[in-house]
Amino acid sequence: SHFYRHHHGDGRQRTMELMKDWVRSLFLILLTVTFIEMLLPESSMGKYLRFIFSLVIMATILYPVIRLTGGV
Repeated sequence: SHFYRHHHGDGRQRTMELMKDWVRSLFLILLTVTFIEMLLPESSMGKYLRFIFSLVIMATILYPVIRLTGGV
C-alpha cells in the first residue's frame, strides 16, 4: 500500500537518503572546520586543534563504510 511505501520506502531510497544526509554532514563539517581553522593562531594549540579536526573529518568520511560493514 501507499502508506507502507511512504513510511518504509525501498532499500535504494533509504540508502539515497542516508547518502544525502552523509554528504550534507560532511559538507557542513568541512565548512565549519575551514572557517575555524582560519581563525586559529599558528601555535601548538592550533596544530593540536587541526589534528582533532582532521580526525573528526576522517570519522565522518568513514562512518558510512563502518556502518555498512556492520560496525556501528
